[in-house]
Amino acid sequence: MTIGVGKRSLTHEMILETGKFVLNALDREDANCLDVVKRFGFQSGRDVDKFADFPYEKSEGGIPILPNAKAFYECTVLPEFTVDLDTHTLERLNHHPRQTLRFRTPYEVFFSTHTPLTVALGS
Repeated sequence: MTIGVGKRSLTHEMILETGKFVLNALDREDANCLDVVKRFGFQSGRDVDKFADFPYEKSEGGIPILPNAKAFYECTVLPEFTVDLDTHTLERLNHHPRQTLRFRTPYEVFFSTHTPLTVALGS
């Protein structure tokens, strides 16, 4: 799995410091999905506590997870595969699937099959 993280973000600083984070997969069909995206994606943690008055749990590593996520992945950055893209850092991750609720990848939906990822997730 690979992600891009803006270097000026607090998220980037936290990932650099710990080498870990949780990726929450949201359900587009959930009526609150857009509000969750706005809350966590369109404001800075430097300006507002994104988790204030918002329910969450903690992963085994102590990182916040969203209880209504379809799935979440506890991730560890692989520094030897990190690429500096000037404004962003491209991170190659080792992910540890922890939970799923009927989550299937686009590949699996299109080909009506299961990949090793969803087998590991228990789908």
